[in-house]
Amino acid sequence: MNRFWNSPWMYRLLALLLTIALFAYVNVQNINNTRPSGTQDTTILATKNRR
Repeated sequence: MNRFWNSPWMYRLLALLLTIALFAYVNVQNINNTRPSGTQDTTILATKNRR
């Protein structure tokens, strides 16, 4: 069993699982933070013209 945990493939599999978990965590946060562009909460920024 100790040989199984020390194999390079086990580290690769663990790295792949951690990568997938991190990817899912970041994407779920991005999906929850987006909102439709047609809402009333949008803010219009004014810019000052320089002459």
